[in-house]
Amino acid sequence: MKSLWTYLGLALILTGCSGSPKHIVDSGEIGAISFRDEKHGWAVGHTFDKKLFLASTEDGGGHWKLTQVDAGGQDGSLFGIAFRDEKNGWAVGSHRLAFSTSDGGQNWTKMEALGDAKALHYKASTGCLVLGSTGFAHTHGILVFEEDPLKSTGGGSQSDRGRIIDPWDVQIVDGENLIGFDSTTLYRSSDKGKSWKVIELNESLQNSSVVNAVNRVYFDTPEHGWLAYDDGTLSTTNDGGITRTPLNALGLEGRKIWRLHFFDSTTGVALTRAENGKQFILTTLDGGKSWKNKLTLDEGEWDRWDVVDKTHAWVGGRIQGKVYVKAFKPG
Repeated sequence: MKSLWTYLGLALILTGCSGSPKHIVDSGEIGAISFRDEKHGWAVGHTFDKKLFLASTEDGGGHWKLTQVDAGGQDGSLFGIAFRDEKNGWAVGSHRLAFSTSDGGQNWTKMEALGDAKALHYKASTGCLVLGSTGFAHTHGILVFEEDPLKSTGGGSQSDRGRIIDPWDVQIVDGENLIGFDSTTLYRSSDKGKSWKVIELNESLQNSSVVNAVNRVYFDTPEHGWLAYDDGTLSTTNDGGITRTPLNALGLEGRKIWRLHFFDSTTGVALTRAENGKQFILTTLDGGKSWKNKLTLDEGEWDRWDVVDKTHAWVGGRIQGKVYVKAFKPG
């Protein structure tokens, strides 16, 4: 811990019409959304006047309380927020920016992370901090923790091949199993991050040698999951990603999946973008074989979300430069 600044911040109540996007801040970008349950959630990011924001809701996104924190003159942002319980939580971002709270977010204490954070998750008594930076001295890897990601001395995970683990994001499937991914690789751990296996995907575009990059993955069990690719295709796996079977995926034509979530082996939801830039939230009831439009996002750019259950989910993005969060029913 470098300093013990406690930020009370600027508190505002943000309201909107029922079912409409809720305005969070002017002129900024959202870095992450995280809900502990159907009522209590957070949205974090930065404004374009070099401030960080942490917005909280206690009514499922109907009203938001905004706290703005000075970033110390840096062009940094927050990319992850998670709570271990209703009192203890952390927010992390670029430039090793980190904050902790022990009173449910009423006050935030400035800390320092091991490296630049890409994401932060907490599920089933297991936490996961994803680190990565282009800076030589910064730590790459996945820090798996139980108590506090900012007090651990770990990090810099390596695979069974000695390769540094540097995923875009990691999913905590259950208390023991974690799956990370980047555009060409899956990283799997079945022992709560103590060791990692690398699965090289080596997918290519049809009739081409160009790599077909992975956009998003989701696993409903340690072995069964889905992989969404940059060309808009979708595949499924029953052996943890070692082999993949393409799906015809009716309804995905001309769209790319940016976010993906499954509730079980058949029911799922996806945030997609069409070739013309228009965005849709689609749902499937047959394991991804066919998709139907659930919600059309007519305005803005939407790229962050969190899904709690079949009736509670939120998507975040920008409309004309302003940050908004919208609640929707995914099931």
